Amino acid sequence: IGLLIAASAVPYLIDTFAGRTRPQRASWTVFAALAAAATASQVGDHGVTGGSIMTAVSAVGFGVIALVSIKYGVGGTSITDRIVLMGLIVTLGTWAVLGNHALVLPLLIAVEIPAIVVTIVKVVRLPGTETAAMWMVEGGASLLAVVVSPGFNSSIMFPAYNATVNFAVL
Repeated sequence: IGLLIAASAVPYLIDTFAGRTRPQRASWTVFAALAAAATASQVGDHGVTGGSIMTAVSAVGFGVIALVSIKYGVGGTSITDRIVLMGLIVTLGTWAVLGNHALVLPLLIAVEIPAIVVTIVKVVRLPGTETAAMWMVEGGASLLAVVVSPGFNSSIMFPAYNATVNFAVL
């Protein structure tokens, strides 16, 4: 699963360097930070599972894309982008202060949904600026993580959610 997710960033990065894909800076910053926080929460609650591995690999790939977006991306300075980034800071700060793993997932999702919407708006305004293969592979790998996770517990919540939002961008 982790290899699928890692591989999903490759066509995205190739398209970005070629000028075909233009990552939305605020969105990818949020995706990277939230995937890292979700990984920490999952490992803290359940140890290393298929879901936490998927989330950790996502965090690394998202982080690379966020860094590349500084030069090759779009956005990051609008009022909407600033609100999304402030939501990230408030969420991570709340989690750091409270240290409550059960609270972090709903907070992460509450922040990531506006970041996904910002990316969807970008796709509508600038068609062809996202690599569909990345979103399909990431979504498919997330569904696979749900299937292989033992039992129904909070370790599958992020992969299930991640599949949903990845397919929404398409």
